[in-house]
Amino acid sequence: MEVIVALTIFLISMAAIGMLVDMALSRSADARLQTMAMQLCQAKIAEFAAGVESLDTPQNEVVYDFDPQWSWTATLDGAGLDGLYKVQVRVQRNVGTPPIEAVLTQFLFDPRLRGTTQGATVTAPVKTKSAATGKKTGG
Repeated sequence: MEVIVALTIFLISMAAIGMLVDMALSRSADARLQTMAMQLCQAKIAEFAAGVESLDTPQNEVVYDFDPQWSWTATLDGAGLDGLYKVQVRVQRNVGTPPIEAVLTQFLFDPRLRGTTQGATVTAPVKTKSAATGKKTGG
């Protein structure tokens, strides 16, 4: 009789441990997908900052090439200053329950308005002689 009771307790505890392991694996997969969604948000914001994506037109439900289960939406608002935009990127994966979603908002300066080194003239540093020490200064 004692063996049957011990075996019953053992089997019930093994079933409970199995359920906990299954829940842990499910939460781990959710965390991995949430991390991937945030990384995709950061990458898309970087594309806007670099000028790869245009700050002129908002995008809605654009599907990623690498996986059609993922899509992104960009909301672009002028921030009241010329060339400054409030960019909000929402990345979502509509497969599974619950759907995975991440949102990132950042203020970006329009990369087309940034200065460049094109056409800038570089001058050599001026060498001068110090009156006090007699040493040359400058580059």
